[in-house]
Amino acid sequence: MSQKKIMSLWAACIMTVLGLASFTAMAENVPGSLTLIGSTPPVSNAGFQTGPTFTPSGQYAYIPDGGNPAYAGSNTILIYNVDSNGMLTPHTPASASVTGHLAMAGNMLISPSGQYAYVTSGRSSNSASTCTIYSFFIDNAGNLTPLTNTNASTASGCSNDLAFAASGKYLYMAYNFLGPTGFLNTYSVGDYDGNLTLVNSIVTYRALITIPSDGKFAYLQNANAVYDKVNNTISMYSVEPITGQLIPLDPGSITLPTSSAVGTTFDPSNKYLYVTNPADNTILIYAKNKGLLTLLGQENLAPGYAPGSVIVSKTGYIYVYSVNRADQNVRNISAYHINEATGQLTAIDTIPAPMTPIDKPNYYLVSMSTNPSGTNLYLDVAQFSGQQGRALASQTYVYKINGVL
Repeated sequence: MSQKKIMSLWAACIMTVLGLASFTAMAENVPGSLTLIGSTPPVSNAGFQTGPTFTPSGQYAYIPDGGNPAYAGSNTILIYNVDSNGMLTPHTPASASVTGHLAMAGNMLISPSGQYAYVTSGRSSNSASTCTIYSFFIDNAGNLTPLTNTNASTASGCSNDLAFAASGKYLYMAYNFLGPTGFLNTYSVGDYDGNLTLVNSIVTYRALITIPSDGKFAYLQNANAVYDKVNNTISMYSVEPITGQLIPLDPGSITLPTSSAVGTTFDPSNKYLYVTNPADNTILIYAKNKGLLTLLGQENLAPGYAPGSVIVSKTGYIYVYSVNRADQNVRNISAYHINEATGQLTAIDTIPAPMTPIDKPNYYLVSMSTNPSGTNLYLDVAQFSGQQGRALASQTYVYKINGVL
């Protein structure tokens, strides 16, 4: 018997004696809990990766890998096939090139039709640069072909966020450059070619945009823990379905009880909005009524854990990534069940987030996402050097969401 098999049997015996084997089996039987099933191969000397972003069918996934001469990276979009278990395997071809730079950003969206992909550039250095949306056609085999139109550019800045109206006719981009002032651009999407045309641009604060899946309303999260501690608000708009125009509601905004809100997401029914608040280790819960938001309450995380990214699966579970303030290298993913009647959260499970392949302490989450069917959660983490935006390694971990068929 090989030494590896002996060690495996010894570990199994220890787990049985300690009751860990039965505990793991129990955890896997809890709907909404997570089980790590694998990861993508690590990408060494990577730029700032985000993703994965899925086609509506869930058959293909894409991860932008940004970089430029100042920051390492390949300026490509990595392409993956998605198998029946949700695992990602490199596609052939394995990537598509971007003429430009994706450093420090690389936000990516796929149109509701699944025909077009849009990815944003970041900045090329610590000086100002032009923010660009690169557009691609997605063929039936998952390959990306650049569209022939002149890509939609803005003034100097970095993209913060992209969002689609539910119909797919309009694309919204929130962007800024190293300061509290930002802009929100509205683009129309060509019916037959996917090309973008700038429709409107408004001045905002540094913001993230959230549009519920019904597409009737839009929300700008103006609070920013680093640059904008004064305007800790969420602006509320209705989306005009014909023109895509964002019309302020009355009142036009709500004030958050904190200046350090980080992530926002709606539940699948679009009735509740969840906002992570690292200042006091909570998740704020809001009800949405005719577009207006009302604070319902909050969910408290473990003491000392600051929540960051938050995402909701199609099947009604919410996942929050948090960091231990006393030890920045201790990070968790917490799972909750959403009460459809009240919006309140019930804790399901908390698991440690994995480390990156390189044995160094400076790592953190880049992004978190779920696939369209809601069967899997994907955690993108990176090992960073001291240079901003330069990743020594980046990797995507794949989790099974238990109890989802």
